[in-house]
Amino acid sequence: MTRLQEKQRELKVKLGHTLSELAEIKYALDQTAIVAITDLAGKIIYANDRFCQISKYSKQELLGNTHGIINSGFHPKSFFTELWNTISSGKIWRGEIRNKAKDGSFYWVDTTIIPFSDGKLSAYQYVSIRFDITEKKQIQELIEKERLRREYLERLASVGEMAADIAHEIRNPLSAILLRSQMLKREGADENSNEILSTALAIENGVHRIEKIINSVRSLSRDGQSDPFETVDLKTVINDTIEFSRSRFAMGRVELIIGSVPDNLKIFCRPIQISQVVINLLNNAYDAVRDLPEKWVKLEVIERGDVIVLSVSDSGKGVPTSIKEKIMQPFFTTKDRKSGTGLGLSISNEILKGHGGFLKLDDSKSNTTFLIGVPKSNQFQEVPKEECGLLPSNLN
Repeated sequence: MTRLQEKQRELKVKLGHTLSELAEIKYALDQTAIVAITDLAGKIIYANDRFCQISKYSKQELLGNTHGIINSGFHPKSFFTELWNTISSGKIWRGEIRNKAKDGSFYWVDTTIIPFSDGKLSAYQYVSIRFDITEKKQIQELIEKERLRREYLERLASVGEMAADIAHEIRNPLSAILLRSQMLKREGADENSNEILSTALAIENGVHRIEKIINSVRSLSRDGQSDPFETVDLKTVINDTIEFSRSRFAMGRVELIIGSVPDNLKIFCRPIQISQVVINLLNNAYDAVRDLPEKWVKLEVIERGDVIVLSVSDSGKGVPTSIKEKIMQPFFTTKDRKSGTGLGLSISNEILKGHGGFLKLDDSKSNTTFLIGVPKSNQFQEVPKEECGLLPSNLN
């Protein structure tokens, strides 16, 4: 055997070893990572089995397509502009991306995209190696949700403590005012003066209203999660709740319309939590319409078998389609971050689930309408949202 033949044989052996090692590396990579290769135009020219498994698309559906097929719409356009600017300049890009599978579910991937060049400093393809981090992101979201929930409850507790202090300071002068009004009533009765009597009654009613507002602030500013369930009169719960909101609506010149509530209508609930849900929806509706030419918010009650449905509607023209799926998600808000945490609807939804009830957006109405469902009975189980289909068609 000539020296050249021996050298060729050695090279073939080394090449065989190298190819074998590459095959082993590829096998290991395919078992652990989601791998895709795209051309310069971003079209997928290779997708491994894990890519198909997590995306729910077949290889035939992926090949020839761009990654736009799994775009979740979560990231802004600028996010992908920065990504493409990085890899097209020959640099490696790393980041976390939320994608959307074929069945509509979302998943997160920790992504590294590597440009492969032809030795002339110009890339000819891009290789992306990704790892599923969906569970990690879900845990992070739960931790953040719990942190914000605790922060929210701490703020409520602080307001409750402040309200208690204010109540203590105000009650003494209120008692004096009430005593004087009662003396004035007796004087009016003695002198048979209707004017004095009406003045005294107006003062007395004002004092009682201030007391109700103070009591409402103290109640609604605490966490009712540990309160026992009890059978309560719905009209009382609504009246106490409305008293808390009435002045804000009046000052903002937003008409607050309260429909009739049947007498002796009972619900089994934690009253403070139901009040907190109603207050949250009223406040959201107020914020949504306060700058509109037509400004009104309406609260109505409908009795449907074993379910009580509270409808909160406003003069707005509905929730945009683009955000309907997001409004119940924790942290999602259309308000300025200083004005809202994005937890109101999420917490309200959890409260109602705990009551065996529901909270949903009613798409059948021309105006923005949310529905609160609460069972009457203490033998409740989760109420299906389909109960909302029982609402009368004339509820506007």
